[in-house]
Amino acid sequence: MDVPGTGWTRSATTRSDFPHRRGVPLRLPRRETLFGILGIHAPAQVGAWPGWWAALIQPGAGTLVCLGIGTRAAALIGSGWMAFAYFTVHAPTDVLPIQNGGEQAALFCWTLLVLAFTGPGRFALTGAFAAFPATQREDPRAPVRG
Repeated sequence: MDVPGTGWTRSATTRSDFPHRRGVPLRLPRRETLFGILGIHAPAQVGAWPGWWAALIQPGAGTLVCLGIGTRAAALIGSGWMAFAYFTVHAPTDVLPIQNGGEQAALFCWTLLVLAFTGPGRFALTGAFAAFPATQREDPRAPVRG
């Protein structure tokens, strides 16, 4: 079976193709199936715009926002990226997100924009870093104690 637009071929496997796994309740999916579920249809060229950069920005900004490190900057970058994704991929098809399949992009865009203005909560790691006192450095002009 050919996967359109990717140049990949997938063999149609059935449960009878794996006689040694019959009866095992959990079967690990093949790599193409797993990445197809995650939304990756084909590998992106390194440096290709926008796919490769999206693969860097989205998980990076999401991780920073979840941990609470640089939340405002990461949320602003993530919000801008989601707005770009909505207007380049979804908006040309239809106007409303429910009609063009851009619900998630619009939701993440507005949620990250709110986080960019409100900032991290009290459980952010930035607050944990601020709890440690900075080490006191001596003045280099002070006399040497001996």
